[in-house]
Amino acid sequence: MKRRKKKFNSKRFALSLTVIALLSGVLTVSVKKFLHKDTNAYATVQEETKKEVKDEKENVQAPSANEENKNTSSDKSGQSSSSGVAAGTTTNTDTNSSTNSSSNNTNATTNNSTSSNKEVNKAFFNTSMFLGDSITEGMWYYGALDTAHVIAKKGLSVFHATNEVERLTASNPKDIYILLGNNDLVDKNLTPEKFTNQYGVLIDSIKSKVPNTKIHVLSILPVTQAAEHKNPAFANSRINTFNAALQSLASEKGADYINARSIVDSNPSLHEQDGIHYKPSFYNLLLDYIRQHKSSQGN
Repeated sequence: MKRRKKKFNSKRFALSLTVIALLSGVLTVSVKKFLHKDTNAYATVQEETKKEVKDEKENVQAPSANEENKNTSSDKSGQSSSSGVAAGTTTNTDTNSSTNSSSNNTNATTNNSTSSNKEVNKAFFNTSMFLGDSITEGMWYYGALDTAHVIAKKGLSVFHATNEVERLTASNPKDIYILLGNNDLVDKNLTPEKFTNQYGVLIDSIKSKVPNTKIHVLSILPVTQAAEHKNPAFANSRINTFNAALQSLASEKGADYINARSIVDSNPSLHEQDGIHYKPSFYNLLLDYIRQHKSSQGN
């Protein structure tokens, strides 16, 4: 007996496809909703985690107002900026505040005095010129005088200073101050006579340009013992010999001799570490000394 073939039912097949499509759509929507929900939950957790981390950072970096006040108060009184005070320890805030206030007032007075002297010196030497080496450079470098009133070069010696006379005299200054000699001492064979002869040439060269200008010869400045031991050419005994020759030359040339050594002798801490150059505070002391010296001379 032959098997009977079933007739293809297109309507039933179309209906099955429709049902499958609907089920597939429903499943897809459900999966999307599920995934979206998980994503939102994850994002929320991330946001909360970030917020917690941020809050922790803010708590570490920004102390409370009370803690700031405590630290500030502790710092001002010179005590350690700790978060608390040990049990049984008392602090006299009024005494510390009074002491600090007094100290601050003293510092302010000193600073005002220094600033005042600096302005007084700038006004006093407004018609003057200074000639020198790297030591003299400190006058404008540290602000004791304006650059327009200082002609100084590192390594400048008396034997090359005549090259600066044109610039030195260009403004027809009332006074010219010369601070040279330390670089010349490097030559161990240099004698006081040869040194003063060249110094005399410098003075004459200046006089030929500005005959009415008063010339002031400053003594060669001393060095520390350490610098003296490092280079015997800078021996202070040798410096004294050269200064004695300078003083005689100044008298011979009608120039004013200024012994600036006394400033250093009474303030041994004015030297820089090399023992030859000077700290900023030296320059106002030097100018004060020159100003008082000039006034005592009636100039």
